[in-house]
Amino acid sequence: MKKLGGYVLGFATLILVSMAWFYMKGSTLISGDTDKIAFAEIVSGVRTQKLTRLPGGIFFAFPRIEGGIETICRQGGQVKAGYATPHLHTRLVARVDGTCVKFVED
Repeated sequence: MKKLGGYVLGFATLILVSMAWFYMKGSTLISGDTDKIAFAEIVSGVRTQKLTRLPGGIFFAFPRIEGGIETICRQGGQVKAGYATPHLHTRLVARVDGTCVKFVED
């Protein structure tokens, strides 16, 4: 029984350390009606960082650079919204707007 308690304590510690790391790392997330979005990235001058499209249409990244969030829609439109920086969390919610999307910060 004593051995089981050690495993539970180790697992709980691992979960807490992982949560603290994620919180301090920061994130950029685009959710909502993302079907019309073909590509999303963080842009800072000449440097860019692509957001990864995850299952369910969510775009996600741990920002390594500081800059604006830009999306390119499947119909060719481009939308700039939000700002991403390391160590902070940015979440944008996409809503359908004609052939592209508009964003609401959450």
